[in-house]
Amino acid sequence: MKTFTIELADEEQYQRLLQLARALGMGVGAPAPLSAAEQERHQRIIAKGGSGTSIPDPVAWQREIRADRPLPNRD
Repeated sequence: MKTFTIELADEEQYQRLLQLARALGMGVGAPAPLSAAEQERHQRIIAKGGSGTSIPDPVAWQREIRADRPLPNRD
């Protein structure tokens, strides 16, 4: 199963898309709300900020992350 999000500014388009999705047998619903623990965890992550200062050399970090690694059953 694949899940995706569509943003529509027009209510009429939303209703038409909703009808089509239901006609195709697709499940349509709102995302499940986060538990209090999940919300708190997300808030802690956000509070840490995203300034990028935790990675002193982003280019070197990216090279390291993308480095080839041995894969199982591949020699």
